[in-house]
Amino acid sequence: MPGPMFTVNIERLRVFLTELEEGVHSAPELMRDIGGRLEYSILARTAKGKDAEGNDFIEYSKEYARIRELVGLQTSRVDLFFGGSMLGALTHESDKDSAKLFFMNTPHVEHVVVPGHKKKASGKVTNAELAYYNDEVRPFFSISAEEQQMILGMVDDYVEGLIGR
Repeated sequence: MPGPMFTVNIERLRVFLTELEEGVHSAPELMRDIGGRLEYSILARTAKGKDAEGNDFIEYSKEYARIRELVGLQTSRVDLFFGGSMLGALTHESDKDSAKLFFMNTPHVEHVVVPGHKKKASGKVTNAELAYYNDEVRPFFSISAEEQQMILGMVDDYVEGLIGR
């Protein structure tokens, strides 16, 4: 007499795993949310005068601090904000499986006229170039360990949502 016999039907498991794989390979809402959260995080951190490691930015040069004072801008905290053109050019794009943060390659425009100084010609440098040069001196366009954890948490929540279907 044959022993006990079990029949296992894995069709539901196959369908579930296929849907899970499709959900992991195509997550446009997740990518859009990650891009938006990183953009906000970089701008908020920069406004506080902090780099991606949480360190204070190096001080403005004395000459540049004097120019900031002349136009009524603070000099006690380095925030990389003068007229808003460069930081306003930070944006993000996303698709089904990636998020990209970048500075639009738009002409940098000086919105602030410095008393006693010639106005710099607008359009000589792009916002993307200005961000690149600023980042060399004060690394602000990076992802911190905290932001990496935020992204991992968002991905975990997304996958848990897929599994919980």
